[in-house]
Amino acid sequence: MSQLRVREEERIIIIDSNIIADDHLIKYLVYHTGSLAITNQYHIVGVNTSRLAKNNTDVFSFETAKKYVANFDPKVIEPNEMNKYVHELRLQFVPYFFVYTHALDIRQMQNIMYEANFKGTLDFIATYVYKYPVREITKFLSRHSWVTPDFLTMLSIVSSFVVPLLLAFGEMGWAVLVGWLMFIFDSVDGKLARLTVRLNPTMGVIEHATSAPAIFLWFAGLGWYFSNGQLLEFTHPASATAWSLMALYWLDKGVNGIFKPRFGIDLYNYAPIDRFFHLFACRRAIIHLIITVGWATSYRDEAFYFLGIWMVISFMFHLFRCGWILATDEPQTVAE
Repeated sequence: MSQLRVREEERIIIIDSNIIADDHLIKYLVYHTGSLAITNQYHIVGVNTSRLAKNNTDVFSFETAKKYVANFDPKVIEPNEMNKYVHELRLQFVPYFFVYTHALDIRQMQNIMYEANFKGTLDFIATYVYKYPVREITKFLSRHSWVTPDFLTMLSIVSSFVVPLLLAFGEMGWAVLVGWLMFIFDSVDGKLARLTVRLNPTMGVIEHATSAPAIFLWFAGLGWYFSNGQLLEFTHPASATAWSLMALYWLDKGVNGIFKPRFGIDLYNYAPIDRFFHLFACRRAIIHLIITVGWATSYRDEAFYFLGIWMVISFMFHLFRCGWILATDEPQTVAE
């Protein structure tokens, strides 16, 4: 930026032209007064026009900042000192910025920007198995505008309701395949939407509204298959397991529903121990992994009952953590 006409009582954000910055850094400079700089290299600076010298002659460039700003001595803010929690993404991430100096930097920039769009406190599968294939798929699809995030979301939703039908009829192999495709669609759609700025809040609402009914139908499909159609025969072990899975999954979600309004953060993201346990907690991807292992090893029944046991353990852990934190921690310590 070489020239800028300014008026009194405005705030100026100065950014080097070779900078790619997280918008959280820009928002921080916009909403905080005084002379601020992101790192002591002064690649990104915010100042109030009231601090400008009267003889600035409309010109304000990065190189002449000290000349045109009275007593230019900005407070230096390091990105790692800022709030790392992104509520929209349920993500702990240090705001980033890059100084672009060489074409080889682009790959690193792309990868970190991708990491910054990876939503949630993630399970083991999303973090260590299909995270990087999804990254490459997202990059590839971002070059083709005809593949929309909404289309992938619809594929994900349809797949999530096809899986329980396949489970109920005992087509475990097809259920495993469609289930993993569903997770790929579900992972790519949001990242593609955020990276290409094609956001549709309505589709997000639809996806979240159908998520819980779909997983309940997964449990119902499993219960129907393993109980030989006696899902309403509550004394049957498979039926009792299926209904227990449905109830505990709902109660487990309810524990987080109690916790989040008080602390402004999901229970799964509260502390390192919670984030670690969530890698393996009984959520959709881990549920499907257990089903997959049972199918691949021909221990289908054992995998189903193990799923019930793991759901009990997950619920008890979250219930204990919620009670412990509510009893020992103050809500404002997290909200800050």
